[in-house]
Amino acid sequence: MKAIIVDDEKHVREAIKLLVSWDEHGIDEVLEAQDGLDAIRLIEEKKPEIVFTDMMMPLKNGMELLMWLQQHAARAKTIVISGHDDFELVRHTMQHGGLDYILKPIDADQLEAAVKKAVSCWKKEEAERKRQQEQNMERNQYKPVYWEKIWSDSLTEPSGQSALRSSLDIGVSLTQPFPGGLAAAYGEAKTALRRRNLLSKTKEVHEYTAEPPPAKLLSFSEFAEGIRLAIRSGSEEQIRKQLDEWIASVRRLDRISIEQLEMWWYEYNAFRSRWLAELPGEQPSPAAAKEGLTPFSVPLDEQGTLSIELWREQQLRSLTELSRQFLRRQHQDSNVIYEIAKHIQNHYHQDITLQEIASHFYLSREYISRKFKQEFEVNLSDYISGIRMDKAKMLLLNPHLRISQVAQMVGYEDEKYFSKVFKKMVGQSPNEYRKENQP
Repeated sequence: MKAIIVDDEKHVREAIKLLVSWDEHGIDEVLEAQDGLDAIRLIEEKKPEIVFTDMMMPLKNGMELLMWLQQHAARAKTIVISGHDDFELVRHTMQHGGLDYILKPIDADQLEAAVKKAVSCWKKEEAERKRQQEQNMERNQYKPVYWEKIWSDSLTEPSGQSALRSSLDIGVSLTQPFPGGLAAAYGEAKTALRRRNLLSKTKEVHEYTAEPPPAKLLSFSEFAEGIRLAIRSGSEEQIRKQLDEWIASVRRLDRISIEQLEMWWYEYNAFRSRWLAELPGEQPSPAAAKEGLTPFSVPLDEQGTLSIELWREQQLRSLTELSRQFLRRQHQDSNVIYEIAKHIQNHYHQDITLQEIASHFYLSREYISRKFKQEFEVNLSDYISGIRMDKAKMLLLNPHLRISQVAQMVGYEDEKYFSKVFKKMVGQSPNEYRKENQP
């Protein structure tokens, strides 16, 4: 079994990991997520049986995560661990399938009891699911016989054709010579199916025609800019709002074909590639750019009809993940520049160069120069000189150190060059500064 701990505070995640006797409950893998969006990605990938979640988190909080779990991972058993003794939060937890609500600071016995209850509940339901699955497998053994009879009846009896026609769509080509025209006939029948109206509730025979049926044109590009800005905002609410404007226009159409869906898919992925190119930092590799790119498919409901709601959920997940990439890269982008600044502060006395920094951090010199200037409003060389001059001022207060020694201690081998830089930045020579500031 697997469990996931969702909390934006690392020390809370560590505490839960220490307090639970995982082996005794048969849990051999414990995952961690720092917010609801991160959790959804891991839950979809790893499918843990037990979920621990905080309620107050950035990006997607515990209340939103519980609602998502109820829709997309209803089998998982959820334990809420929160620092808020709030009736509305407790009620929300119970309404959306939460098994227990534990307050921080965490009581070890209470946590163990909750885990034991969750594991027991999951195992009981899993046993029932297996029983149902075995019954379904038995029924499926008889399905081939049933379908063989349906096909036979459709060829021999008019009523059989009617029954078959009501259960699936059939594409029919123009008359072609046999066997030479078989490939062309197959292509025409396939095109007839691709042009059928996916919004139709009835199953029909679709005959190929040279001209496609007229349809109202709707382009994703009309809504792309609003969606792009919502992605950059990092707000899931804004992403939903802009996406729903696009979906509302789609819902107003009276006809949607596979060809139309495919065109929107290509349009969206073209814009997605363009937006990925706007990510801060080094440009993503072709492999990284393909991450999160789902293959084209038609989202159908249980009746085999196009489900716009399912399609909307697929797009929302894709757009939200793209927004997460922006937030993550912006955070990393800022962090790496401050790491470079820290590196300079620790190595200012060495022969530190832009090339050395670029090699150390595996970034291009151009990128470091540009981002450093944006973050600190000073170029890299002046930043290094500024730190060296600040250190030199302190060292010059010691009358026992020669100017040449001070120069070497702050990274200058040439005393004259050091004096020149010092005077340019401080406004007086090292000797003048020493005399004026001598204790």
